[in-house]
Amino acid sequence: MISKQIKITIIGGGIGGLVTAIALHKKGFNPIVFEKATALKPIGAGIVLSTNAMNALSKIGLSDEVLSLGAPVNTFQLQDHKENALNTTDFDYLGEKYGYPAVGISRSDLQKILFQALPEESVRLGYEFNSLEKQERSLLIKFEGKESIKSDIVIGVDGLNSKVRTDLFGNTNLRYSGQAGWRGLGPLPKQVKLDQFFESWGPGQRFGAVKINAKQVYWYVGINAPTRTLSNSGTKSKKKILSLFKGWHDPIQELIQETSSKDIIQTDIFDSKPISQWYSNNVILLGDAVHPTTPNLGQGAGMAIESALILANCLSSKDTVSDAFFNYQALRKNRTKWVTSQSWLWGKLSQINSPLACYLRNKSMIFSGNIAPKFIEENQIKKLLGYQVEF
Repeated sequence: MISKQIKITIIGGGIGGLVTAIALHKKGFNPIVFEKATALKPIGAGIVLSTNAMNALSKIGLSDEVLSLGAPVNTFQLQDHKENALNTTDFDYLGEKYGYPAVGISRSDLQKILFQALPEESVRLGYEFNSLEKQERSLLIKFEGKESIKSDIVIGVDGLNSKVRTDLFGNTNLRYSGQAGWRGLGPLPKQVKLDQFFESWGPGQRFGAVKINAKQVYWYVGINAPTRTLSNSGTKSKKKILSLFKGWHDPIQELIQETSSKDIIQTDIFDSKPISQWYSNNVILLGDAVHPTTPNLGQGAGMAIESALILANCLSSKDTVSDAFFNYQALRKNRTKWVTSQSWLWGKLSQINSPLACYLRNKSMIFSGNIAPKFIEENQIKKLLGYQVEF
């Protein structure tokens, strides 16, 4: 068995990196997380943790805390810009069937939960990864302006633009989705009771919103646009979004209007085609560093959380690091590839530009939802949300 005293270094202190550290601690290891930010500041406004992610968090003892600070998602309604329903997913039913409901939560609250689940000395801030050097019996990790350290294992969880991935395999060609957008965090609407997670589709654009606690709503926008063409200014972004969604159903205008400009974040949406190799020697990748996905299925964090527990389980159950890494890649590769592919396709379907094509798409979704055998839809949902991590 792999010694519990082995030195494990995690590069990246986002959701994936912190969950990886927690899972490894639960298995008896003592990893250290190195994060380039000088303070743990959440990137993004809010997040929805689907049933599969909540089931995984329950296995490391964090699901109840997430539920206490977040808001359960009862239903998800896909609809057009006039609020006509296209499809509805009953998350209460899925929660009962698979163990936990989906939960909306602010990223700051989630990050707080994860950070507090670790010993204080397990996270070191202000360490920007530079490069790796393989030595005879260990790995030398070099940081920008900091002293280098030695480690037996390095786990790269440093996101879409992973420097660890580049150091291992060179540049990976990221794939621009053709879509950009914004995320916002604002107060609950007063005009309309927001009692469900909704996403509304129109030609070339969409708007989604979900309650994440007793006072706040997380909302997001997707539009078809070339990369690097939208302003990063919160004030300009707010005016642009209000204009884009003028005439759409309530409470969209109110949600945008009541959100402070400083709480609006612009994002271009990328992923990458699956890569064949996830590790080299004693260095391995996890989360967006190896299987970045578009946010269309809400599974970016879910995939990282699942992978974190599976990697920890492999390291605690296999005899060698090589065997653990091989097993981890084998267990995760097909699932993350499928989710990335499905999310990409869903994004294309959701933002068709032509009004006629949108009309036909919407009618097709309503028609298929009424006549398609339920077991087809249920099998797809089970594959995505009913997944259970072994830990």
